[in-house]
Amino acid sequence: ATSVLMDRVLGLYSMILMAMFAMIFDWQHVQSISTLNILWQVVLTLSVLFTAALSLIFSQKFYDRGTFMRALKSLPFSNKTMRIYESLHLYGRSIRYVISSVLISMLAQTFSILFMILAGTVSGLGDMAWSTYFLVAPLGFMATAIPISPAGVGVGQAAFYFLFNLYSGKTTDLGPTTITAFQVGTF
Repeated sequence: ATSVLMDRVLGLYSMILMAMFAMIFDWQHVQSISTLNILWQVVLTLSVLFTAALSLIFSQKFYDRGTFMRALKSLPFSNKTMRIYESLHLYGRSIRYVISSVLISMLAQTFSILFMILAGTVSGLGDMAWSTYFLVAPLGFMATAIPISPAGVGVGQAAFYFLFNLYSGKTTDLGPTTITAFQVGTF
């Protein structure tokens, strides 16, 4: 169960990093639209929080002090909570594997984005810059990760519609088309 949890956390962390790098890459455009600027602040905050949380969970010095373990003892289900923390901490023993996992996740997301670029190009709905896809896709994938509907169907279409239109400054059905193609391909 912990490996599944860690897989999800590191996958989400890599999505956040990809969105952050894409925003830095297209900084002038992000700063020119107030909603994108707010998204930048959210992504940056999430990046800092995830980095800090993972650093604390994986830190051997923090673990050896036992401060966190003592705090966990006061919580309900403390034995299970402490076992989960200990299990998560074990991942940090090999930081090389953690970094490899994040990089592999980013590579897998890159292939997903390339598929979406292909689907967008084939659909003929508009000529969108690749940087748009690299920004919109991680943010859209984060929205589809919210368990409102099976596989994010419906949520993904709305999120990608909003993000593509916001980023491009024009109304297009490119977002829902590309995420639907991706979901069908994944299915």
